[in-house]
Amino acid sequence: MSDLLERLKAGTDAVSDVYVGDVRLGIRVLSESERESAQLAAAAYFKGLEVELSATTVEAFEAEVASQVLLRALVDIETRKPVFVSCAVLKQTLSAESKHDLLNAYVLHERNISPRAGMMPDDEFVSLLETVKKTPQTPRLLNCNGVTLRRLIVSLVSQPSI
Repeated sequence: MSDLLERLKAGTDAVSDVYVGDVRLGIRVLSESERESAQLAAAAYFKGLEVELSATTVEAFEAEVASQVLLRALVDIETRKPVFVSCAVLKQTLSAESKHDLLNAYVLHERNISPRAGMMPDDEFVSLLETVKKTPQTPRLLNCNGVTLRRLIVSLVSQPSI
């Protein structure tokens, strides 16, 4: 695999420590494919239960997506193998509070590994925008995620022409 692909893949390989009580686990960031798989698994779970997604079931659906994300993100810190074999085992093992704490830990770890544009301070974004205006080929763009790039495009396109 090329060096560039290895560097890109490193984001999903980074594992952070997280605790459930005194039990130490690892948590890793999901790739786009894994996140999509988690969402599709939640949809399939609801379809299997013959539950329609509606205003009254959306919270349960989001909870199932969260379980599917954690199923894929939680790993044994030593072996890097998944902790849970299924969402059913995850839900039977974790309390609602522990699941909530783990989901927050996942979001924090994801932000640390690949910060989203919304997390970028405005002054830093304005600096990047000014750099792109002056030097569109700037190497700074190589470190931007898709959300930041979309934000740059919208900012550039919405500016009045001179």
